[in-house]
Amino acid sequence: MIGGSGASRWQSPDWPSATPYLLLMVPPLLWAGNAVLGRHVVTEIPPMQLSFLRWLISLAVLLPFTFRPLLRSGPVLRARWRSITLLSFLGVFCFGTLLYVGLQTTTAINAGLWQTLVPATILVLSRLCLGLRLRPLQILAVALSALGVLLVLSQGQLNVLMRLDMLPGDLWILAGVLCWASFTTLLMRDPIPLNPMASLAVQIAFALPMLFLLAVVEAYVSSPVQLSWVHLGYLIFLGPVAGALAVSLWIQGVAAAGPPVAGVFLNLIPIFAAILGIIFLGEAVRWFHVAGMLGIASGILLTAGLTGKVSRLPTPQDRGKERPR
Repeated sequence: MIGGSGASRWQSPDWPSATPYLLLMVPPLLWAGNAVLGRHVVTEIPPMQLSFLRWLISLAVLLPFTFRPLLRSGPVLRARWRSITLLSFLGVFCFGTLLYVGLQTTTAINAGLWQTLVPATILVLSRLCLGLRLRPLQILAVALSALGVLLVLSQGQLNVLMRLDMLPGDLWILAGVLCWASFTTLLMRDPIPLNPMASLAVQIAFALPMLFLLAVVEAYVSSPVQLSWVHLGYLIFLGPVAGALAVSLWIQGVAAAGPPVAGVFLNLIPIFAAILGIIFLGEAVRWFHVAGMLGIASGILLTAGLTGKVSRLPTPQDRGKERPR
């Protein structure tokens, strides 16, 4: 965790060394399912109503586990309301909503390509906001991981990428990418002093009024969604599972490993999506799946190996603590 002037790594000594990396593998798996299922559900439930309902159900699931800690944290929440509002806006309100809006008018390949920008964006923001010294090996790790994603998305054919057109939904996806990278970085710059589940619960509570207003406007302009039992099943996965559980684990993983390491794990999303297709849709394992997995795994292993060597640039507070010679 970032602490005083001597903090040179994020990983807490209380954690077994492999635990943060295991934690960070679960959210991409769940978000791969979210991307695949969300593209189908958004054709039946409009995006604003979908975002509101998934987070409303998530909060209903989280409250029994977080109600007492939140009651005891009243003074902290009042003192940190600005930080909570910003994190809530970027992570809960913006990212999922922008993703669902974008999926209406773009392709899965385009959406995947834009999301490869997240690790690089996190590196830049970590340099600007956290004072992280960027190492050449970190940049190489991000590049290897992104190359693995491109191999999977293009199915090993360069002309697939060359034929891609800029679609209206791409701008929404790009905005969501920037929001998620900012959210991940701010989790370390200004963390909420609560456990991950309670932190997410309060962020959802802050975002729900904004989501509700947009859902009402959307329902008025188009029509209110008619939910079926099948839709409820979709929402349970998209909300408590791919929403509450995944983001809680992500918050915990970022706190343990740091934003740059966590960002590279996001490139597992298309790999997991391909694996889900192989398992549930009977798709064949192709050479580009294996090559992509190797590229992404190399980037993750290289980044993880640098965790103990990450250092921050000295802050004004750090320099103030230095003894004069």
